[in-house]
Amino acid sequence: MLGRREFFTVFLWRLILIAGVAYFLWRIRSLLVVVVLAVIIYYCVAPFIKGLCRRKFWGRIKWNTRRVISAILVIFVFLGVVIAGSYFLVGPLVDEARNLRVNIAQYTKVLIKFGEDIQQKFLGLPPYYQEIIASELSRISERLREGLGVILEKTAAALGHIIEIFLIPIIAFYLAIGAKGLRRELFIFIPRKHTRRALLILSAMDKAMRQYIVGQFIACLILWITVWGGLAIMRIDFPLFLGVIAGVTRAIPVIGPIVGGAPIVLLALVQSPILALYVLIFFSVLQFIDSKFILPLFIGHYVRLHPVTIVIAIFIGGEFFGILGMFMATPVAAAVKSIFQVLYAPGGKTL
Repeated sequence: MLGRREFFTVFLWRLILIAGVAYFLWRIRSLLVVVVLAVIIYYCVAPFIKGLCRRKFWGRIKWNTRRVISAILVIFVFLGVVIAGSYFLVGPLVDEARNLRVNIAQYTKVLIKFGEDIQQKFLGLPPYYQEIIASELSRISERLREGLGVILEKTAAALGHIIEIFLIPIIAFYLAIGAKGLRRELFIFIPRKHTRRALLILSAMDKAMRQYIVGQFIACLILWITVWGGLAIMRIDFPLFLGVIAGVTRAIPVIGPIVGGAPIVLLALVQSPILALYVLIFFSVLQFIDSKFILPLFIGHYVRLHPVTIVIAIFIGGEFFGILGMFMATPVAAAVKSIFQVLYAPGGKTL
């Protein structure tokens, strides 16, 4: 048993170590973003590479040669799809974002007028509270306008980092052909007596990351296309941009559907209260289908975390790495949980 002094000394050193690791990650956050995007691409294309390697037309060609050729073909096809999609979608997407930013002040005035009419007819709030509501709506409008500006600026800035953009598929390619070799190099730093536990940790982390990232990618893509098409059918303004917002925020657990759906309902309210009701019903049905069918099908129940833990992890990830950090927060938290399960389970077996 550790004494009180020894306990606090160990606790203090652990805090210093955690703070040092956090500072180091903060300093190399740009590189981490590139690596994380490469890992996401790798997990998305890995099933296609594996399936292509197992085809019978290879004959007696060795497995390593198959994997290299398959990785080149699949990644080139993936890049071709991304480039083609960007060619047709990025222009309209940026135009919609700019138009929304320009018109956001006018939309806010409409919402304030609508709120005043509602409260005068049904609520009868005093003028003081009316001013508070109008002030808050104006503040939300200004922040949304600033947020759209930041999105446009970040997009333009990202296009300027050509070297980093080219590094992403290169890293993904080398992960696809040499993941086992990378694992062997990592095991150089691990004592032989801990090899078994290290294998269990890597297996648990790989399973958590693979299942979550691939599942979320497919689910977000489905939601983006569905919302885009649904809003276009209902003749909501800026359907492509709003569909992307809904698809991206869907990847953020717990708070994502609210963050992505609420602005769309408000924009529909500007056009028509009945239209806003239709959009609200549309998103409610989508959320039900997503939680009952899409989520179990593509992601499963492997990520077993308490909602409070997920929310805390999301805010920490968002503080360090923005939207990408919020997206990766849940699988990273699940991987950390798996590590502690392996480390502190009897006999080194997962709990």
